Amino acid sequence: MIPRETVELLNACMTRISQIVDLHHGIIDKYVGDEAMAFYGVPITRDDSALSAVTSAVNMLDSLREWNRKRNMQGLPAVEMGIGVHTGTVLTGNMGAENRLSYTIIGSNVSIAKQLCKAAKEMEILISEQTYQEKGVKEHFEVEQAPDVVLEGLDKTVVVYRIKGQRR
Repeated sequence: MIPRETVELLNACMTRISQIVDLHHGIIDKYVGDEAMAFYGVPITRDDSALSAVTSAVNMLDSLREWNRKRNMQGLPAVEMGIGVHTGTVLTGNMGAENRLSYTIIGSNVSIAKQLCKAAKEMEILISEQTYQEKGVKEHFEVEQAPDVVLEGLDKTVVVYRIKGQRR
């Protein structure tokens, strides 16, 4: 693709993702290339943040599948992504240089989520054991255990589940 087409594709995809994150009370932290990082439960704590995050992830892939059907009819390539969701304590606040602060999150739990995302295959959602144990997640989603993810730089592994679908 030429650069203009790449930018248009990324913007269209990120707009879809952003709308879904907003709908489920999440916040897009940043876009890095073709990656989006979102968080839930801050600055306002919600007891259903993990459920909202996983629901968002499922809705994102559903939206991409629908978009890909339309793209396919136009002879355009599919857009696919993998998603990782982890739950844990993070540090939030305005960080950066004095003249360029941005509200963001940092901490090892952010790194774990990023590594789950990296481990996820195309059109796959991987969640950590911590997310699986959060309020409403077990009750709303069918899962299967996936191979544990070895965390780079943290010398530990994370028990991981693959989302198979929503419970009816």
